[in-house]
Amino acid sequence: MTLKGVASAVAAATEVTAASALTANVVPAGDGARGLADTILTALAALGNGQALSVLALTELTTIAAAATTDTTIQIPANAIAIGVSVRVTVIIPTAATFDVGIAGATTRYGTALAVAANTTNPGTNDGLRFYAGATKIRFTPDVQPAAATGRVRTTIYYLTITPPTS
Repeated sequence: MTLKGVASAVAAATEVTAASALTANVVPAGDGARGLADTILTALAALGNGQALSVLALTELTTIAAAATTDTTIQIPANAIAIGVSVRVTVIIPTAATFDVGIAGATTRYGTALAVAANTTNPGTNDGLRFYAGATKIRFTPDVQPAAATGRVRTTIYYLTITPPTS
């Protein structure tokens, strides 16, 4: 779908009239290496009241610890709606055969029994949309504790934020 198509779909879904059509603004994505928020698309209602719906992503290269679990540095922000958490194994996770992707208390929310081999990917969309009231780290849980902290996983959190009207 093109950006105009996305803007049209958002306009239709929010019942915005053609006279107050939405505009889609693409913001250049950061390199993601430092876990910076990369704005994918922000749809702004042309109503002059400051409200916005933003689709955002955070990414990092996570080193899997030689421990039972590893948490990311990046977090799903407080008051955000998570869309999914995608992963790509860039360096094999040693000793383990599989790993799960989730959060503390729900360790399989975004992926279950994923292979530890390099180039394994998972879109992490199986949980659907979920609201997070507090900032939340992503947790990796290998089936067997890794013998060394050499495994690496590219982790990307996709989420929505809503800005209420300012007037």
